[in-house]
Amino acid sequence: MADVSIVGIGANTPLGATAIASTLAWRAAVSSIKRHPVYLDSRGELVAVSRDPDLPPILEWRRRMVTLARAAATEALSALTPRSQTGGVRLDVHVALPDPRPGTSTDVEGELVTTMNEVVAPYFTPGAVRFSWQGHAAGLLLVQHAVEKIRAGDMRQVLLVAVDSFVCPETLEWLDENKQLKREGRTSGFPPGEAAAAVLLGSETNSFGADVAPLARIVACGSAREANRIKTDTVCTGEALTRAFRAALAPVADGNARVTDSYCDLNGERYRSEELMFAIVRVTKQFVNALAYATPADCLGDVGAASGLLYLTFAVVAGIRGVARGPLTLAWAGSENGLRAAVLLDVPVRRSAFR
Repeated sequence: MADVSIVGIGANTPLGATAIASTLAWRAAVSSIKRHPVYLDSRGELVAVSRDPDLPPILEWRRRMVTLARAAATEALSALTPRSQTGGVRLDVHVALPDPRPGTSTDVEGELVTTMNEVVAPYFTPGAVRFSWQGHAAGLLLVQHAVEKIRAGDMRQVLLVAVDSFVCPETLEWLDENKQLKREGRTSGFPPGEAAAAVLLGSETNSFGADVAPLARIVACGSAREANRIKTDTVCTGEALTRAFRAALAPVADGNARVTDSYCDLNGERYRSEELMFAIVRVTKQFVNALAYATPADCLGDVGAASGLLYLTFAVVAGIRGVARGPLTLAWAGSENGLRAAVLLDVPVRRSAFR
């Protein structure tokens, strides 16, 4: 069975225009959560958001999405040399997008197809651009599907892109109405954010050339559907997240190796915290410290569908910079539609200049 590796990463977040800048700023506990200069909550107070400082405060949602996605995808391919290296090799692009909600529009797909083809064209023959409107866990589910196809021999490489922006008046109003918008006096809510992340995946027989070294290996993936979703009267006991964990952690279930680093999309919502506590106790033996998980939303705000792939880029940079606790990293995320997904990475921990 062929190994599947990450060979390129990219990110564009309110903390930085590249994967390394975003990662290092987050690791230094720099916060990008600030009051929006215009948008107000239902009490007439300026909303606290995490927004890209290079984008206008008021900009159409589609333009925010396309600009963020272009930057992340371009960086993920930047380690490659121009198209002469890959000849007529085709590269498909799979894009993770938010759960449908007020403020989103499927019209963004047309612009993203054009943009992704423009980004890919200098390196590969542009292939299909496909979309997954499944929220926080969408990017990690795309990783699972890509790994399955590469191992089955159905493809050799693929670019995965994840992008989301809550910085939209209709979305912010909807969050406020659902008591999910973080504000003074509210005990369960999150600061809305925006970001994009991208990972270039390939098999051990990829077409990227000898000069492109793998940055991390995908060890295993897991996903499941939670029936007891947020915003319902049911009680979630972490059953689906547990199944996703167990599938991703199967290679270390014998105890010979344990997860040293982990990233998750906890954002201040009580539902997410309680779900995780139910699930994590069932797999704690597969971790060095199951409670030592990183929560990027503390500094970046909730970046929605960009979450999972962004965590993979953070993990890769941590390995390259030699600040990861060890090689095994688990990233997981959960969508409002019930999707739960997790990916286990083997990240070489080394000290060298970033590519």
